[in-house]
Amino acid sequence: MTLLLDRLRILSMRQRLLTRPWFAGLSAAWQWRLTSLPVVVVGLLFAVVATVAVLCAGTTDQTLAASSLFAVWGFNFSGAGLAEPTDFPLHRLRGRLVRAATARVFALWCGLAGLLLLTSSSHTAHTYRPSMFAASTTLMVAGTAASLKIFARVRKLSTELHRRAQDVIRSLEEIRDAAEPDERRKLRPGARRSWDALHVVLRNRIETGFHLQGTFVLPGPAIRSLETAVMAAIDAPEFDAVKHRVALSRLRVIRAACIGHIDTLV
Repeated sequence: MTLLLDRLRILSMRQRLLTRPWFAGLSAAWQWRLTSLPVVVVGLLFAVVATVAVLCAGTTDQTLAASSLFAVWGFNFSGAGLAEPTDFPLHRLRGRLVRAATARVFALWCGLAGLLLLTSSSHTAHTYRPSMFAASTTLMVAGTAASLKIFARVRKLSTELHRRAQDVIRSLEEIRDAAEPDERRKLRPGARRSWDALHVVLRNRIETGFHLQGTFVLPGPAIRSLETAVMAAIDAPEFDAVKHRVALSRLRVIRAACIGHIDTLV
């Protein structure tokens, strides 16, 4: 409940910022910079906490170090995507994919390191050394496997996003190039099915398959806006060049954001 209230407060603060007259009067570049500040602040906070943990681990206060590392893991687990900007969502998609995976892997290793420090601080006797070495090795192998799985998920998701966005683009291009109204009418059901397939992929979380936590591919309002643009182009009684241009431009941004992460062999 507390986390939900925090999310609502942050979203309310963002909404108030975006509706301020002085903010609306800024250029798009400055709006982009200002709304990127939460991501920068959270990244710096993670770096500071990890640095404190390393310094504490080098002394005798390993419990504080473990607590700091657990705090990083806990924030990412419960608040992943909370700092992500909601404006310019399509143009931020490339960075959103990278940040979600990188933050999850970083937090995962913080949690494993915290667990290892907490365990070692309570088992300092010489007789525990073989057991601690085995535990450390097991945690490193598990962390490596989990990290590779997270990055593989992002590559697979990006590949599917690219494929589905390409299908919708091709469907819209076929409608655009159709010579007769009857031909366009026959192409519309296929175009709607292509959008349905893309919509399902857009509702995924990036770094995890658990729907209750993680970062969505796109914010809900961005998906609804994209759906409105695509369906307007598909269902227009007569061919509308402007509607098609708007829908195609947005879909091409999604496709371009995924190109660097494509892996058809995952």
